[in-house]
Amino acid sequence: MRRRKPADPWCQVNLRIRESLRAELAAAAKEHEVSVNQEVRARLADSFEQETKQSLESLASDLRHQARDIELAWRRFDASVQRSGTPLPARIEEAERRQRDQEEGGKA
Repeated sequence: MRRRKPADPWCQVNLRIRESLRAELAAAAKEHEVSVNQEVRARLADSFEQETKQSLESLASDLRHQARDIELAWRRFDASVQRSGTPLPARIEEAERRQRDQEEGGKA
């Protein structure tokens, strides 16, 4: 196999494919008014872009779910604060005091 120069942006790839696939590629190339070579390159590049797009869509979906979970937790917290009738700063101080007591109790 011939080595290509590092600065050369193009390389040749020989590939065996079914005749039916070659015919599909040729038909698509004709429809898009490009060469079979350009059609194959475009489809390969698109496949990598599609993977990236799917990964980003998956990430966005996960973030939407997490945002909903956070919003639900916040609403529950807010409702709990309102039901208690105790001002939020006092509840925070109480929670911090309990945390310190637990930590100190574990050290003794």
